[in-house]
Amino acid sequence: DSLGDYFNSFGPVKDAMVMRDPHTEQSRGFGFVVFEYADTLSHVLNLTHTLDGKQIDVKRALPKASHPGELSNPQQNPKLFIGGVPGGVSDADIFNAFAPYGGVVEAYQMLDQHTRASRGFGFVAFEN
Repeated sequence: DSLGDYFNSFGPVKDAMVMRDPHTEQSRGFGFVVFEYADTLSHVLNLTHTLDGKQIDVKRALPKASHPGELSNPQQNPKLFIGGVPGGVSDADIFNAFAPYGGVVEAYQMLDQHTRASRGFGFVAFEN
C-alpha cells in the first residue's frame, strides 16, 4: 500500500489504512497512519508531503466528538493507543483490563474492513 510505504520512509509504521467507500471500494480521499514512535509523527507534521503526484494534507488525528456539533477536545476524554492486541481478545477484555486504572469510557479494537477481524490494535478512552 503506497500510503504505508511512503510514510515508512520517515520511520517505522505500525499501521496504515486508506478509508474506502464500502460499496464502491474507491478511496474516500483520506486515511490514517500509526507510527511506532511519537517523534516520527512530530517530524512528519513539520514537512510538506506529495503522494502519487498529489500534495497531501497531514494532520494529527483527533478523537471524534461524542455528540453531533460538539468539538473534539483531546483533554475531555484522554485516549490511549493499545498495540499488539492478540487475536481472540474482545473489546470487553480490553475494557476490563484497564478499568482498575480509572473511569474507562470506551474500549475498542480497530477491525479489518473486509474480514472484520481485529487489526491488532485499539483504543481506550478515559473520563479524565
